[in-house]
Amino acid sequence: MKWDAHRKHSRRGFSLVEIIGVLVIIALLAALVIPRIPGWIHRAQEAEAFNNLGAIRRAELLMHQLSGSFVDAPDHPAIESILDLVVGARVYRYMVVNATAEDFLALAIPVWPYSEWLKTVSMRKDGFVSGVPFGGAQRAPREGSGDGDSGDGSGTDSGGSGNGSGGGGGFGEGGDGGELPPTVPGQIPGFGSEIPVDPVTPTGVELTSNDGWIAIGWDDVLQPPGTFYGISEAESEDGPFTPVQGTRGSSWAFQVPNGQRRCYRVQAFTESKQSGDSRIVCAAAAPNSVFTETLNAVKNLLGGSTEPIRNVDGVTSGSQLAQILSDDHVPILFGTGSDTALAWEQGRVNDPINIGVITINIGLMGSPGSMAAEIVTAVLAHEAVHYVWWKDYRPYYINATPDPALGVPPGGGIRSDNSIDQEYRSGIAGSTVWREIRSNVDYNSLGAVGQSNYQSLDEWAKLALDMTEADGKQRLRGFGSYATLNDY
Repeated sequence: MKWDAHRKHSRRGFSLVEIIGVLVIIALLAALVIPRIPGWIHRAQEAEAFNNLGAIRRAELLMHQLSGSFVDAPDHPAIESILDLVVGARVYRYMVVNATAEDFLALAIPVWPYSEWLKTVSMRKDGFVSGVPFGGAQRAPREGSGDGDSGDGSGTDSGGSGNGSGGGGGFGEGGDGGELPPTVPGQIPGFGSEIPVDPVTPTGVELTSNDGWIAIGWDDVLQPPGTFYGISEAESEDGPFTPVQGTRGSSWAFQVPNGQRRCYRVQAFTESKQSGDSRIVCAAAAPNSVFTETLNAVKNLLGGSTEPIRNVDGVTSGSQLAQILSDDHVPILFGTGSDTALAWEQGRVNDPINIGVITINIGLMGSPGSMAAEIVTAVLAHEAVHYVWWKDYRPYYINATPDPALGVPPGGGIRSDNSIDQEYRSGIAGSTVWREIRSNVDYNSLGAVGQSNYQSLDEWAKLALDMTEADGKQRLRGFGSYATLNDY
């Protein structure tokens, strides 16, 4: 039989039922796999900590064999020079503390933004990681790193309006301590890993010279809960040093005439003990043309922001915030101090002139010359609301009458100096300003730090402007230090 060359053959395709069946299978597979992806990513990131801590442990054991004691190595250069070991530092930074002839504590501390979802990991000479034997399947699951759902919180903490005590009269004695072991092991704030209960000598102490100010900051991640810091000042490295300020934060700023040099050192205190002195750092207050240029651009942007800010007591627009900061001559400085905050507003009780100081964190924002002014402007708007509410809250400390139009929570009463509600309202202000000026920023021209901060502000805007208030506040609870804040 001869087939007709022109005969049309029918070809059967997929039926609708078959297509739907395939889509259902794909959806089921996605539902099973996608929730596990963050856990797999976190495990891969944690692998850096386990590998490097294991290498540090082996180097410490070798050092003990050679010298009869383990050694401290407070940072990466010390690990490299003392232990002859180079550790990768993409996700974590590493240090060895409390080294004795008997033991040591090696720490892997996640850097920002990884600190939003990873926890600090510790290891001792016996190879125990966070209290669990080191190695593979023996490691107990830790929150946020298993196969289950993991949090997707992003962004960074913002500094609230905490106040500093102490001052001219010094910061008190550390006490002689006690020999009884603590009933509760020390915890790294926000992480929960084991650390020494005794306060650790502050590290990472840095000074930043500003126009008429010197900002000091240090690393506080290793300290026990409730640690209090005392700052001493001198005119030269040789002293004499005089106690000048106490604070529970990790930074402070001193008003100093331009050209005058000051030296500082920091101690950490708990209720019963005190640490040794930090290294001495010295600097002179001086104008900085790059700082000035950046701040002028930021102030102009904030002053020109007219988008209405809603649901923030006493605040209506970015331009109003700019006017408040200008009228009150609020110092806006650059400095270091926090590993998680892009900026912070530091309320002051004993300073009748500068009742609040705002510091932009160059440790996370980058050098002022590389900062996008729009990003700094949104961050400043956030901190300006903290200042407005601190200005109202401060009278409670000095028995004056506050303005009832500001800072009164639903149902009356007195607001805390910082709270989830205050962070949420501050986020509304910063996010409103950010969305108004965001289009001015060329994302592709930003460096890695700028792009990360850009993304964080976008996340803040979603939280503050796109979510319901209840959902937004619940999301805030997952951000580092916000977990323990009062509601109001």
